Amino acid sequence: MEQKKKTRTPRGRQVSVINWMGTLLVCSIPGVNLIALLCFAILGKSPSKRSFAIATLLWMLIALAAAVAALLAWPDQAAKLADTLRSMAAQTPQTVVP
Repeated sequence: MEQKKKTRTPRGRQVSVINWMGTLLVCSIPGVNLIALLCFAILGKSPSKRSFAIATLLWMLIALAAAVAALLAWPDQAAKLADTLRSMAAQTPQTVVP
């Protein structure tokens, strides 16, 4: 009788739902997300998490390039937006914390 060997799937480690929820929570924090995604892309043990991090970093680069291109293509609109944001910031009341 032939005995079947238990082989590990080539997918590697499976990532649990709780682990994915934690990953998405960390990725939703501005500033922390970039550092976390770089760590996942470089040090990630799971192929799915590593691919997720690389894909997300690529989308971030594409969005940054599109924003820079839009600012360079329409500098007058960017100046109007900056003026509007400055006037809105000047109108908000400043709270003083003792």
